[in-house]
Amino acid sequence: DPASLFVAGFIGSPAMNFLAGKRIGDEVELGEGVRVALAPELRASAPAAITVGVRPEHLVAGASAEPIFRIKVDTVEALGADALVHGAFAAGTLVARVEAHAAPAAGELLRFSAMPGRIYFFDTLSAKRLRP
Repeated sequence: DPASLFVAGFIGSPAMNFLAGKRIGDEVELGEGVRVALAPELRASAPAAITVGVRPEHLVAGASAEPIFRIKVDTVEALGADALVHGAFAAGTLVARVEAHAAPAAGELLRFSAMPGRIYFFDTLSAKRLRP
């Protein structure tokens, strides 16, 4: 339950993914056509510049739920039973945790979606988490 970008990036290993976004109505545009809906209780006070956070373990490979993050795998970091998949998304990198036996090869195109309720919104300027 991080209160700020600093805490969200500091706690947990690997660190939370941070995606720079721009508010468009009741959604946040993250690039590559991906939009994330703002929670209804945040819509009245959310700023124009929003950073979206999602932890690597909260990304689900091959899922069909929205939003869909498409990445091209750069590297795969083996961790025993799990692996971390690093890939390019928009202007940055997205890291997802997968089971080691399902680890893709570099260059593969993958689709991930975030688990429901596991996306965090932060005010980009103040770095504070958006709360109702």
